Amino acid sequence: MVGRCPSGAPLYTLLHIDKRLLGAAECASVAAFVLFQNCSSIRPLVLQVFAEGNQFKERNMKVRPITLGVLLLTTSCLLGSAMAQDAQIAPGSERPMFTRFRGQLHTPKNAVEAATTPLKTWNGSFTFSGTTYKYNMVGTAPSTGSSTTVQVKIIPIKIVITGKGPGATTTTFDPAHVLSNGKSVTTNTVQSPLFSAIPFSSGGVSMGTTQYIDAYQRANFWGTVSSHTGYHVLLGGPTVLAEQTLRPPSRSGKTGVVFGFNAGLVDINWFDSQLHTLITNLGITPNTFPIFLTYNVYLTQNNSCCIGGYHSSTGLASAPQSYAHATYVGRAGSFAQDVSALSHEIGE
Repeated sequence: MVGRCPSGAPLYTLLHIDKRLLGAAECASVAAFVLFQNCSSIRPLVLQVFAEGNQFKERNMKVRPITLGVLLLTTSCLLGSAMAQDAQIAPGSERPMFTRFRGQLHTPKNAVEAATTPLKTWNGSFTFSGTTYKYNMVGTAPSTGSSTTVQVKIIPIKIVITGKGPGATTTTFDPAHVLSNGKSVTTNTVQSPLFSAIPFSSGGVSMGTTQYIDAYQRANFWGTVSSHTGYHVLLGGPTVLAEQTLRPPSRSGKTGVVFGFNAGLVDINWFDSQLHTLITNLGITPNTFPIFLTYNVYLTQNNSCCIGGYHSSTGLASAPQSYAHATYVGRAGSFAQDVSALSHEIGE
């Protein structure tokens, strides 16, 4: 996918991980694209997605830099996750990861819950090696040629970590931090091509002037969309809610040097429980998509670091509340730099 940036546009990193809908509809490779200010090149970090039976997993894969003009058409792969309390991270053991939590859903308890409005979705299926796979996607079927807008709420999360013992220090990781371009992490996220429209093309064919994920999804179904050009899946807003502060206990949060810089390291199970509380307290509803944004913070799971983002759902089985977390890393060349992790989570 080629993103043609306006002159002088900020640096953005765009990533999505998806399953390519080929004739065989198999899971293909995934790339993280770093769009530079002059929009002349893309540097990819590729994760290979491979199938073991019906379970899809991720692993890292090195590739050489490539020039602008790469097209990657992919859709969400199913990823499992084990939940465990964080333990000590061995030096040099960090690796880039994404994950998801399976939704904790229940049936409606009353008429009010039963009337809850979910996100608009459509169902489809494909057959590969004699097995039929069903999927559910946000929006409407491309054959309808209609447009869907998903209202997004961004909740900046300030993480405050205090060490243990005499002389312990407190370190704050705040999305309000102002970066070298004079804008905060939150502002850079809102103004990125994930939410702002720019021209996209693939193989000389224009996908339109639109948001990054919409352009990618239009390209996925271009065989249909080329004659049903009104098809879009857009992100509305986003509405930025008041920043929330989380202070993980010592067993669930610490700092450590990973990928060459000092990052916050927070246990994903503790963190996810806090998000459930925030979803309730902030009055977030299933017909919106909340994104919890951190800065220079990775999540940990068991002995493993580092998770750049994850997604899950909670609430009603008939109208699940989808939500996502993504971190924004400000260090150039590090995993989850810029909006790459967020691109991954929105794409899934």
